[in-house]
Amino acid sequence: MRNRLVFTLILVISLTATAFAADWWEEDQAATAPTKQVQSFQGTGGNAAKTLINWEDGYIEAVGMATVDTTKMKNKVQAELMAQEGACTMAYAKLSEMLNGVAINAHTTVVDMCTEDQYARSATRGLIKGARRIEERVTWSGGAPKGICRIGIVLRGPKGVQMPAYDYAIRNKVEGKIPVFQPPQTSAVPAGAYTGIVIDARGYNLQPAMIPQVYTEDGKLVYGASIVDSQAARQNGLAGYASNLNSPSVAKRAGSNPLVIKAQGLVGNQKAGVKISTADAIGALAANGTENLLKMAKVLFLL
Repeated sequence: MRNRLVFTLILVISLTATAFAADWWEEDQAATAPTKQVQSFQGTGGNAAKTLINWEDGYIEAVGMATVDTTKMKNKVQAELMAQEGACTMAYAKLSEMLNGVAINAHTTVVDMCTEDQYARSATRGLIKGARRIEERVTWSGGAPKGICRIGIVLRGPKGVQMPAYDYAIRNKVEGKIPVFQPPQTSAVPAGAYTGIVIDARGYNLQPAMIPQVYTEDGKLVYGASIVDSQAARQNGLAGYASNLNSPSVAKRAGSNPLVIKAQGLVGNQKAGVKISTADAIGALAANGTENLLKMAKVLFLL
């Protein structure tokens, strides 16, 4: 009776998780057409894991798979439980590994941040530990159980892993020594002329980042963590990403009539910063206008 109860509980958990698997990130941020970067890892002994980071929708998923030697298990229920637990262990480990390599800004990664800052390290670990379990199930093949565990965590928003990065950048004044671009006195663009700013970095292999930065060609800061309003950053992140101007993400982030600026190259060893011409920097600040497009993070990058 006890074994039947445990098996029934496993089945209920699996079916419930699967029901929430589709577009789970919508609870934290609305979904759009995906732009994905996928990395995979193959383990040993029948165990494996893979990760996916979707910058356009703003989430990371990790899938772990594991099996066990049934001859060492007391019964079928124990075998399934152990396979499932092994799969989730693989998924959490791979999620952490994937996140460590994500760029914070043009020069820093998550692992660099966590090494330097104990508060950021603790906050990041907590978010990973609290990742949502989207799907858990066990299948049988060749007389052995195969546990599958899919977990996910959002990048942006109040529950996003970007928050420790933003707090780290502000707390440590990461951009404090970077000169901020000050345009010459110029006529402002009429109020409401533009609804956002799109930086077209296609062709440069720009790497998405938690705290994307825009510089002039002579190294002055046009956009970054220190430019954006704190509440806007915490609610929506510093920027969006899309593959083309027709993506729904563009209108969602930068409105129906964004100013489009062509990138002139990349900045930093992480290839996550963008440089634009001085003329375009002047244009961006002029377009900023009374709507405070930069301050309100109405910025999107085309990859």
